[in-house]
Amino acid sequence: MKLYLAHLGFYDKRYGMYEIHVNKHVVAEDIKAAKQKLFQDEEFKRLNMHIDGIQEINAIDGYQIVVSNKIEDQVSNQTYSHTDMKRM
Repeated sequence: MKLYLAHLGFYDKRYGMYEIHVNKHVVAEDIKAAKQKLFQDEEFKRLNMHIDGIQEINAIDGYQIVVSNKIEDQVSNQTYSHTDMKRM
C-alpha cells in the first residue's frame, strides 16, 4: 500500500466563478487504485470534483513514509488550530 496526496478541484456557485481546491490523502495499492478510490468517494461525487494531480508520498524531510495495516483501535490525527499555534 502507498500513500498519495490528491489535489482536487471543484466549483461551488456560492463562491462565484472561482475554482476551489482541496487536498485529500488516499491509501491505495497503486496510482490507478487511488484514482478509483477518489471516484468512489461520496464527497468527490457530491461536489462533482475533478483530479488536478496526485503525488505519491514516499518520503518527507528525509524520512521514509511506510503505510502499515490499519490498527484495531481508531487512531485520530491531532489537529492544531490557528489559536493553538499562536500559543506555542
